[in-house]
Amino acid sequence: DEKSAYLYLDTARRKQVSGDLGGAVTMYEKFLKIFPRHASALQLAGTAYLLYHKPEKAAKALERATILSPKNADAHFNLGLAYAQIGKKHKSIKSYRTAINLDPNLGDAYFNLGRIYFTDENYAEAISLYLKALEINPSDFQCRVNLGNAYTRSSGTDPKLWHLAWREYEKALQINPNIAEAYGNIGALFRSVDWHSLAIPFYDLAMKVDPANQEHRFIRSGLALSLGDFETGWDDYEARSRFGKKNIRRRPVPPHYWNGEDLKGKRLLIWREQGLGDQIIFSSMIRHVLDLGAHVTLDIHPRLAKVFARSFPGVELLKDTAEGESEIKKPNLFDYQIALGSLGRFFRRRFEDFPRHQGYIKADPDKVARFRAKYQALAKGNRLVGISWQSKREGRFGELKSAPLMEWAEILRTPDVTFVNLQYGDCRAELADVKKNLGIEIYQDTDVNSMGDLDDFVAQVAALDLVLSTSNTTVHVAGSLNVPCWIMPPRGGALLWYWFLERTDNPWYPSVKLYRPLRFEDLSDRAKVLANWWIAPLGRMARDLSAWRSSAVPDASPMQPA
Repeated sequence: DEKSAYLYLDTARRKQVSGDLGGAVTMYEKFLKIFPRHASALQLAGTAYLLYHKPEKAAKALERATILSPKNADAHFNLGLAYAQIGKKHKSIKSYRTAINLDPNLGDAYFNLGRIYFTDENYAEAISLYLKALEINPSDFQCRVNLGNAYTRSSGTDPKLWHLAWREYEKALQINPNIAEAYGNIGALFRSVDWHSLAIPFYDLAMKVDPANQEHRFIRSGLALSLGDFETGWDDYEARSRFGKKNIRRRPVPPHYWNGEDLKGKRLLIWREQGLGDQIIFSSMIRHVLDLGAHVTLDIHPRLAKVFARSFPGVELLKDTAEGESEIKKPNLFDYQIALGSLGRFFRRRFEDFPRHQGYIKADPDKVARFRAKYQALAKGNRLVGISWQSKREGRFGELKSAPLMEWAEILRTPDVTFVNLQYGDCRAELADVKKNLGIEIYQDTDVNSMGDLDDFVAQVAALDLVLSTSNTTVHVAGSLNVPCWIMPPRGGALLWYWFLERTDNPWYPSVKLYRPLRFEDLSDRAKVLANWWIAPLGRMARDLSAWRSSAVPDASPMQPA
C-alpha cells in the first residue's frame, strides 16, 4: 500500500545517507515498482546508482526523472554525469547545457563541461567554461588547477598563457597549500622551458605533500640526471616501475634484486624496460657486470636479439616468448635480478664513469660490406650520409622531437653527398615531396625493414660515413656503433634526460654531436624559440656538413666497433 511504499522511500534515504548504497538502491527499486512515475524518487535513485558505480542504471532513472520534471536542473546535471561515465559524451554535454540554462549558477556543470572539452583538446572552450565556474565559486582550487592545465596545453608560442597557467596554480595553492598536482604542474612549466634547477624544488614540494606519488619522483629523477646529479637521479629513477608507466615493469621476488653484492660466479637476470633506444643505451653497462664475474641472462626485445647475441657473446638471451616469461617464471635459475636501467646506480655515478668507447654494439661485418659496396656504387665518390627526421612517439612530445623533412632543404642541397633514408616507418610521401620540390632523391633501400629485425638496419647504419637525425632510435644505433652522428634534440618536456643540458657532446656516445635549438633565455623568447624550433640547428648543421664533406676522405671506411 501507499504507506508501505513511502516507508521504502524513507528507508532508502536513510541508507543512502549512512553509506549503505546497496541497501538504498534496493529500497528505491521497491518504491519505484509501486510509483514508477515519481520524479523525485527517480532522481534520488539515479544519484544513488551513480554513487554505487552503476552509471547505466543511473542514466535510465535520470532520463525518466528529467522527462517527468524537465525543469529540474539537478536532475539534468546528474544525467550529464551518468552519460559521461558510460561514454555518451554528446548526450552528457547536452544535459550539462540544459542544467546551465535552467540554473546559470550551477558551477559544477561548467566545471564538468570544461573537463570534457579539455579531454577533446578544445582548450579555448575549456578555459571559457572554467572561468565561468570560477566566477560562481572562486575558491574552487581544483577548478583553478584545471584552468592552469588548459592554459598550459594551449600556450603554444604565447608566453602570456604560460604566465596565466602559473598564476592559476599559485592561486590554487593559496586556497589549499596541499595540492601535489599544482606543485608538480608548476615544476612541469619550468621543465617545459628547460629551467630544470627551478623545477626540482616544486617536485620536492609535491612529494612532501604526497609521498606516495611515484610519478613526481620519477620526473624529478630525469631533471636531476639531466643536470648531472647522478646520486639523486639514479635513486629517484627506481620510481619508474611504481606508478604504472607503460612498458616499465617491476618483477616479483625471488630472485632478490641486486644491490651491489659480490657477483663472482653468481647468476644475474637483467630484464629489459622501456623502448628500443633505452635498451641500447643502457646495454653499454652490461660489460661492467660481466667484468664482475657474473653469469648474465638478458631479457631483450626480439628485434635486438641477433645484434645483442653478436655484441655480448658471454650473455645468455632469454627466448621462447617476446617477454621471456617462460624463463623468468623459474626464479631458482638466478641468484639476483635487476632492471637494465638500474645498472646506472652502480656504474654511472659521475661523468668520469662514462667510458670513451669505440662502440659496444657490433654489426654483421658481411652485411656491412654489402651495404657499403652497394651505396658506394650508387654514390659515385660522394660521401654517404644517413638521415632520419621523425620520432614515432605519440602525442605532442613526438611532434616536438620531429623536424619536417622539407625543413632540411639546405642540408639536402649539400654537394658531393648522397643521402640514405634511415627513417623508420612509412615515409614515402615525405621522400616524394623532397624529390618533387627540391629535385633531390634520398635513397630508400627496400632491402632494409627497420620496423622488423634490427640486424639489417644496424649494418646499414654501420656502412655510412655520417648520420644526421632528430632524437629517435636511429641515434642510439649510430652512437652504440660509434658511427659519427649529429643529432638535433628538442627542448622542454620532450628532451630526454640522457642528452643533458646545453652540451654539444654526449658521454653515453662519444661519436655523437648535438645541435640544439635556441635557448629560452627569458619567457618572452618562448614564441621565438618554438616558431623557429629547427631553423638554427639545421643551419649550423648545414654549414658543418659543407665543411665536413670538403675535408672528408672519399674512400675512408666507416667507423666500426673495436
